[in-house]
Amino acid sequence: AMVQTENAFRALSATARFLGLLGALLIAMPFIVKSDSPGAWYFALHPIFMSLGFFFFMTFGVIAYRSETHNKNKMNIEKSRFSHYFFMYTGVFFSVMGFGAIIYNKNHVDHPVALHSTHSWFGAVTLAIVGVQLIGGLVKAFYYHKQLGSAPSIFSLHGLMGMLAYILGLTTICLGIKEAAGDDTYWSVIRDLTYVVTAFLLFVLMLMRCTVPFPKREAAEAMPKDVTLQYTSME
Repeated sequence: AMVQTENAFRALSATARFLGLLGALLIAMPFIVKSDSPGAWYFALHPIFMSLGFFFFMTFGVIAYRSETHNKNKMNIEKSRFSHYFFMYTGVFFSVMGFGAIIYNKNHVDHPVALHSTHSWFGAVTLAIVGVQLIGGLVKAFYYHKQLGSAPSIFSLHGLMGMLAYILGLTTICLGIKEAAGDDTYWSVIRDLTYVVTAFLLFVLMLMRCTVPFPKREAAEAMPKDVTLQYTSME
C-alpha cells in the first residue's frame, strides 16, 4: 500500500508540474506571438511575467512543499525545503515584475493606475497576501536555520495563507484573460483552455494533499532520532 501511495504521489507531482508549465506557456506564448510593437510588449510583459510567476514557479514551489511533508529522509527534506524557497521567491520576483510592467504600461499610454476592474482588485489583494507570505517565509526560515525551534504560532498559518495566495493568483490570471478575450474568437479559446488547465491543476494538487501517507507527527516519530529534531523544528 505504501509503494502504491508513493507511486500515486509521484504521478500526481509530475502531472501538476506539467500543468503548471502548460498554463504558463498557454498564456505567455500567444502574447509573445501577438506582440509586434513596443507598445504591445509593454502590456504583454504583464501576463507573461504573472503566468510564469504563478503557473510555473509557484506551482513547483507548492509541489516542493508537499514533497517536504512527504519525505522521511533528512537530505530529501533539506532539498525539498530549498526547492520550496527557490521556486516561491522566484515566483514572487516574477509577480513583482509583472506588477511593474502593468504600471509602466498604464503610465506609457496615459491610463489611470487606479483599480477599476475585478481583475485589478483581485490582483491587488493577491499581491498583498504574497507580501505577507514573503515575510512569514523569511521568519520561518530564520527560526529553522538558526535551530530556534518552531516559529511563533501565528506563522503556522503560513501554509494556509500560501495556498490562498496561490489560488487567488490563478483566479486573477483567469479574470485577466477573460477581460483580454472579450468577443475575440482566438483569445476566447485561450481563455477557455486556461480555465480547464487551472481547474485540473487545482484538482491534482488537492489529490496530492490527500495522498501524503502519514501525518507529520507520525512521520517524525518514525524517523531516526538525529532526523526527528530537524523535521519537527521545521514547523
